[in-house]
Amino acid sequence: MELFLAPAILAVVLYAVFMGYTSWRWKKMPDTTIPESPPETFVSVVIPARNEAGNIVACVGSILQQEYPADLFEVIIVDDHSDDATWEQIGQFADDRIKAIRADNQSFGKKKALEAGIGIAKGALIVTTDADCTAPPKWLATIVAVYESRQSAIIASPVIFQPGQRAIEHFQCLDFVGTMVLTGVGIRHRWFYLGNGANLAFPKSIFEALNGYSDIDHIASGDDLLFIHKVAHHYPSRIHFNKSLAATVSTQPQQSLRSLFWQRIRWAGKSGAYTDRPLQLILLMVFSVNAFVLLAPLALLFTPSHLWLPYAGILGLKVLADLVLLETGMRYFQQTPLRRFFLIAQLYHLVYVAAIGPLSLVLKKYPWKGRKVQ
Repeated sequence: MELFLAPAILAVVLYAVFMGYTSWRWKKMPDTTIPESPPETFVSVVIPARNEAGNIVACVGSILQQEYPADLFEVIIVDDHSDDATWEQIGQFADDRIKAIRADNQSFGKKKALEAGIGIAKGALIVTTDADCTAPPKWLATIVAVYESRQSAIIASPVIFQPGQRAIEHFQCLDFVGTMVLTGVGIRHRWFYLGNGANLAFPKSIFEALNGYSDIDHIASGDDLLFIHKVAHHYPSRIHFNKSLAATVSTQPQQSLRSLFWQRIRWAGKSGAYTDRPLQLILLMVFSVNAFVLLAPLALLFTPSHLWLPYAGILGLKVLADLVLLETGMRYFQQTPLRRFFLIAQLYHLVYVAAIGPLSLVLKKYPWKGRKVQ
């Protein structure tokens, strides 16, 4: 056990410095401002949907109510072989801005659905979101403000979970609050590139020039992160983060441990394809710290009692570092009531980080909306 103490202390000190510095840099980041001059960009919002009968109406409704010129955007919904009433729910909308298509019988999965929607899009700027998300009224206006002022190749905007009632939901809310802070600062300073397909924008011309999801279409997930890394390889200075509450979409957290487990396995399954070395190092540091904090007590049962003191210091520093980061995120995204769930969320986070990564290396097939994917 003593052999691991020095590297563990070093890792947690680096972890704490990184979290504290990231929190500070987030506070220094300016929010996106919407110019007084009217926008000129035509936007195509592309929504892949599979078995989203309970969510699609709220999602599309929030987009149709955008405070953005009605003649400058369209909504393209691609039904990815839903076996519920998603298609019928889409039919409720009588609006010329909506195009609804069904994926063909040879095309399955989110990337194929996105490709189909982007293929018929008229917009110079593609904005993707998920069918279980809702957007605030100035969502498109803030995205276009970034695009027109900076000619972005990728614009990543925030995604948060709507607070629920149970511990598993609180954990997801806090997890995403912290992830958004890391995402924004990482992109702002070009340390690493994160993003979420539930709130992503890019020019159609760049998507076509890079052949879309080719080279990454063999992985079920990755329409966001792997595509961002692909674009960043060609246009590293044109990856931007849209820091704005007005640009933040919200979605529902997973309702059960089982669904959360498989969702995170699916997300982690793409990590082997990451080409962003700094991101890999950050993920390794986070995994190492959490794995040590989780597993060290087992070893300490068979070692001298004086080693419990440095372990307590490591644990305390790790918890404090997370609290600093999450407090920053909670204040910005107006989710401070989540503070009282911080400690229980820490337990979820320890197990989640230490277990999901290794398990994703062996669990190559997983259920997703009634399918087995890999």
